[in-house]
Amino acid sequence: MKKTFLSLLAAAAFLFTACEPKNEPQGGIEIPKLDPATENYERTLMLEQFTGQGCGYCPTGASIIKEGIAGIEDRVIWTAHHAGYAADDFTISNSESLVATFGVNGAPAMMLNRETTTFAYKTQTGGTMDQTLLIHTPTGFAAPATTFKAELEKEGEATVHIKTALNNNQLTVAVYGAVKEQQDIRITTYIQENKLIAEQTDFTLPSPYKNPSYEHNHVPRVFMSATLGDAVTPENKLYQKTYTVELNSEWNLDNCEVVAFVTKKTGYKPVLNATSAPVQAAQ
Repeated sequence: MKKTFLSLLAAAAFLFTACEPKNEPQGGIEIPKLDPATENYERTLMLEQFTGQGCGYCPTGASIIKEGIAGIEDRVIWTAHHAGYAADDFTISNSESLVATFGVNGAPAMMLNRETTTFAYKTQTGGTMDQTLLIHTPTGFAAPATTFKAELEKEGEATVHIKTALNNNQLTVAVYGAVKEQQDIRITTYIQENKLIAEQTDFTLPSPYKNPSYEHNHVPRVFMSATLGDAVTPENKLYQKTYTVELNSEWNLDNCEVVAFVTKKTGYKPVLNATSAPVQAAQ
């Protein structure tokens, strides 16, 4: 009888501890304990642009996006996938996979939070017309700031935090946070680089429409997760996952940042929230 009681007690203890969120050090990084009830679910927008060095309208598209997010840049995570037009010096296979997944058929193009959103477009008669789409063409936007700011008024469905550790040329990244409602999620994590100077076709320039020193920003360099994210089941609404990657010596780490966002597990995987952190901030 005593043996049976002790077995039951041990089983109960296992079930209790199994439900507790894990906060042990991950890859040398201490994960803080979080309380889902007190987390700040303020929305950060995940803006995925599709562009290319040979796309003559893409610099205009990027300028329109930049103007549209002026004043709210700190709440927008912007990634510029060099795919959807033609492969170039900055194209990676993950970006090409996203083009196929989301049905991108040209550039410049963009999607916001991987959800259908409504932007006002200019018409040939000088008016505007609302278009509700998953993939938008920014060169036609009439007042993009209106939509960006309206999306920011929506509360996020998750929080996303990043902690990093840099050891020589090896970067460890811990992504963790909470979900408002218990659900299976996917975590997408990659490194992108800014201030890359390279040639760009630009139809706003005189023929031959070439800018030899265009500044390319938000360029994905390497995915640490699967292209559409790694499946994770939060425990008591808390989640965490750790990645390790070797950094390329040709990258300027001062201009590199880690991007991480959480999506729903199914369908087109709408983004629940996103964040970023400079690689050089790693401790």
